[in-house]
Amino acid sequence: MIEPRPAAAAFGAVFVAATLLCAGCSREASTPAQVESQPEATESPSPKVAPQAARLLATLEQLRRAGREREALALAQGYLREHPATPRLHYAIGVLHGYLEDHEAAMQAFELELQADPGHFESRHGMAAALTRLGRLEASLSFLRACLSMRPDDTEVRFQLGRNLSALGRLDEARAPIEASVAALDSADAWAELGLLEKRAMRWPQAREAYATALRREPEHLAALLNLGQVLQRLGENETAAFLLDRHRQRAVLADRLDQAERSSRLSGATATNFAQLAGLQEAHGRRAEAQTSYRRALQLDPGHVPATLGLALLLLENGAAEEAMPLAAGALLRAPQSAQTHYVLGRVRLARGQVEAAEVAFAASRDAGAWDAGHFAGVARAYREAGELASAQALLDLALQDLGTNSDPLQREQGLLALARSQPGQALAPVRAAADGEPDDLEAWL
Repeated sequence: MIEPRPAAAAFGAVFVAATLLCAGCSREASTPAQVESQPEATESPSPKVAPQAARLLATLEQLRRAGREREALALAQGYLREHPATPRLHYAIGVLHGYLEDHEAAMQAFELELQADPGHFESRHGMAAALTRLGRLEASLSFLRACLSMRPDDTEVRFQLGRNLSALGRLDEARAPIEASVAALDSADAWAELGLLEKRAMRWPQAREAYATALRREPEHLAALLNLGQVLQRLGENETAAFLLDRHRQRAVLADRLDQAERSSRLSGATATNFAQLAGLQEAHGRRAEAQTSYRRALQLDPGHVPATLGLALLLLENGAAEEAMPLAAGALLRAPQSAQTHYVLGRVRLARGQVEAAEVAFAASRDAGAWDAGHFAGVARAYREAGELASAQALLDLALQDLGTNSDPLQREQGLLALARSQPGQALAPVRAAADGEPDDLEAWL
């Protein structure tokens, strides 16, 4: 079945600085049981928040975005002891508990907010998210329906309602909200959920098409890879099913490592190494903006952390910010002058800045300090190609074949791109085809 979204995703949509102030708190208090039994509700107007409290709420959000949830929670609880009637503070505490995956504590905080203001949309949404994470799907329905009665056009709430109904086996009820979510969002998640609905209904061709569409939207979508592989096994398409299931196993291992790294980074004693490892995994998932934030957080904790410095420099280089990357690469060289990777990154940065001779000196020093793998050779060849140094790129690829004794996929792809850059289309196509043979990067073409 579809894996539940991470806590961060479940709670992220309901916690932004602006929404902390978006509902009133003048209603008569109700008990948690009364709150849960109301499937329809009216959203209340914005409350009046003292300037000091508004600054606190904004600070809590900034700390949360920086991954400092425990620090934010201590600050919020200290303020609450002195100002127990502060609007939206219980809600903010609930969200912080949610990010820390303490969903029972999150629910208690949301309930306290709803006692003061039954019309607060975000607290009801937070209750639904917490109940969903705890597997209490039936109990979540009343909160989701109450949220829809407040905001009938909210696509995220409608999507979660459809997901929970489907997971409960109420497929006829789930179809309308899921199909509406597909039409509104056209996202991989929505198409995968429609695929799961069709799979549960044993409508295999319809499930196949929905999952295939999900992978067209997001080629590495874990749930779609797994479920489509299983559906294709049912349909007798065993070769493609085996490829998809193998791809899922590979990506699931990476996703587990990323999940563990995210958990480690949220611990109170998280180190620069924790954040640098998290950043590397985020990069592997294509989440470059998050990776950059994690690298910078690592350097806040330890300005001399060489792996984080080099990782950030390479990431900035990929984003075209060679000038910003240069002082990072130079600083890393001072701290780790014997490191092959340090000289390698410095050479990449110098080459991007047009300093070809200086780059070659750095590359030579890097190879003297340690052996290069295919990724190093391909990365430098690409940098030479993008700098217009095509002869140097070809010479490096030839050297890679000599050193490594094999022409691996990254090198074959770069050979093909280099041939294209030299306007030799006949030479360009064969290496690229060879690199893709049997394990294509384009899942849409495979399907």
